[in-house]
Amino acid sequence: MVILTADVGQGYTRFALIDPKTFKPIREVTEKPSDYSTIQDQIIQGAKATPNLEAIALSVTHPIKRASTIAVDLGGGEVLSLDKITTETGKPSHIYNIAVATALAINIDGLDRIVLKKADNPFQERDKSVIYLGDGMHLVKAPFNRQTKSNEARYGMFPETGAPLDMFPREYRKEFGKRAYSWLKTMPEEHKWERLRPSDGLSTRGLVNLYEIMHGNIEVDPELKGWDAIRSKLTHILQDDSLAAQTTLQEYCSILGRFAHFAAGYNSEGGIYVTGPLANRIADHLDPDTITEEFNDARRIPGFHAAMDSIPITFLREPYAANMGAAYGAKNNIPTSVNIF
Repeated sequence: MVILTADVGQGYTRFALIDPKTFKPIREVTEKPSDYSTIQDQIIQGAKATPNLEAIALSVTHPIKRASTIAVDLGGGEVLSLDKITTETGKPSHIYNIAVATALAINIDGLDRIVLKKADNPFQERDKSVIYLGDGMHLVKAPFNRQTKSNEARYGMFPETGAPLDMFPREYRKEFGKRAYSWLKTMPEEHKWERLRPSDGLSTRGLVNLYEIMHGNIEVDPELKGWDAIRSKLTHILQDDSLAAQTTLQEYCSILGRFAHFAAGYNSEGGIYVTGPLANRIADHLDPDTITEEFNDARRIPGFHAAMDSIPITFLREPYAANMGAAYGAKNNIPTSVNIF
């Protein structure tokens, strides 16, 4: 038996057949939506062509809230209906926000990971927080169930608020606000759910903003628009060995360390996990010492310093973490809804 998973992103659909025992990919394929009439048709046809199919598990970039019938507006007039997929395929279907799906993956053993901050006698049986870095940024809290020794079947998720402004150097805060507001004005009406994120410093766009605020705009092919332009600029930063790129990434590590400390303040003594496509891309450029130094700054959360040495910080490098986490959720019947803090 296998679980068909689909990570539905902006401009692609990443499929993976997952082993329901190990939750590891058996086969992967990435396809553009243009290869099919709709993404939903792509998923349904993929399910019908998969032998020994046990379930379907999806992760999407859009928020998933508590609802009896789940239909996700993907923009451009396309709707992803979980009921229709279940009816058409005859298989149980589950859908998760991509940050929640990635957070579910921390339950799976053997993931590719980097331990940025080790901990003496960590509180294993405590709540954990997952910082998701991608085109947007989420903070997901994963409560720990001490009776079942596993994560509870519910997740609390901060909406895409970006990092709090006090995580940023004071001289950059005003400019971050201007850039976030300008971006919001260019968004189509159907995407206004992304809401204004005044800081936006831990997303892909946030890292690009940080570079351009500190060192000036990056020139890219004028034919590139929206996210394509943002991703091209990110590639430029990560491939550049200049002092400008190095100082930007150093500053980014400082902000990430401060935000990890902020996340730890939500009773997440079990650990901080950093995941997502941006996390994978910047993993080789991280400065663990800078992140740890900012994380250990006990002045930011009064009274919380005693536990800081026992809280590890881990980067998950698993490229199919969202697929694997969605499969984990489907296999364990974890509800499709999230509880917004």
